[in-house]
Amino acid sequence: MQALFLPRPGENAPFELREVPVPTLCEGHLLVRVVAAGINPIDTKLRRAGGPLLPDPPILGADFAGRVEAVGE
Repeated sequence: MQALFLPRPGENAPFELREVPVPTLCEGHLLVRVVAAGINPIDTKLRRAGGPLLPDPPILGADFAGRVEAVGE
């Protein structure tokens, strides 16, 4: 599957499209095929400044819509 990575924070930091492995699902988790995504204020702040809330791996975005592909236990 593909994901947009943010290799380093910064005002004009470019995203990189990367091939990533399909994650192993934990209990209570879903795998969603995203068909639409949005950007919210926390995404822009994390891109600009980074910080302790920047996820690892650095893939931003929590506002999306899509189709459930798999369900964890």
